[in-house]
Amino acid sequence: MKMKYPSHLAIIMDGNRRWAKNRFLPAITGYIIGAKTAWKILCTCMELNIQYLTLFSFSTENWQRTQNKQSSHLLKFIISYLSHHVERFHSKGIKIRIIGSKERLNENLLRMLDEVEKKTAQNSRLTLFIALDYGGKWDILNAAKQIVRQVTEKRLDIENLDEKDFAKFLATQEAPDPELVIRTGGEIRLSNFLLWQIAYSEIYYTPVLWPEFNEQELLKAFAAFTERQQNFGK
Repeated sequence: MKMKYPSHLAIIMDGNRRWAKNRFLPAITGYIIGAKTAWKILCTCMELNIQYLTLFSFSTENWQRTQNKQSSHLLKFIISYLSHHVERFHSKGIKIRIIGSKERLNENLLRMLDEVEKKTAQNSRLTLFIALDYGGKWDILNAAKQIVRQVTEKRLDIENLDEKDFAKFLATQEAPDPELVIRTGGEIRLSNFLLWQIAYSEIYYTPVLWPEFNEQELLKAFAAFTERQQNFGK
């Protein structure tokens, strides 16, 4: 059977802290190695001509699950990593889009993200969505607020609104819905990730912790995806 690849792949990168804890290392080490893993997976996706990749980097729930100080450090690390490596992303033709709430970011962090997006805005080899302080419920609520605003301003007729129109207000509006979602780390749940967009996505769970996830593991996920038949509820 010929291998089938999704045009849009979404990944919940779970297991960085556990990987570090298992080795008696600080949590940040797990995220540093996890960032290197993300780059390798990104390069493999480009080799396979995958057009869109969404990485769940930091969820809105991360603020509640860990101490705010730790969450703040992680958020700064992710943004600093993107800013520091923006030339590498740009040279590969990668377009970076940041999706999620930016309300808790200070001006300096917002400026860094803005520069990353502007620098890569015209690239077209692969669009990389970085879900940062993101939640699926937030995404849907944010879309609803935009729709209400447009209806109030008489720029949108609510009676003619359908699912395709609604999707135009979501954070991933420029991409098709993911055909495949991969979650590493052994947990079997969606954790408030792209709730609208993955209504009919194939889900692949693996016990492999994210820092240990490699090209071979990715190909295993694609092999499982190839064997499945998507019928979108029909």
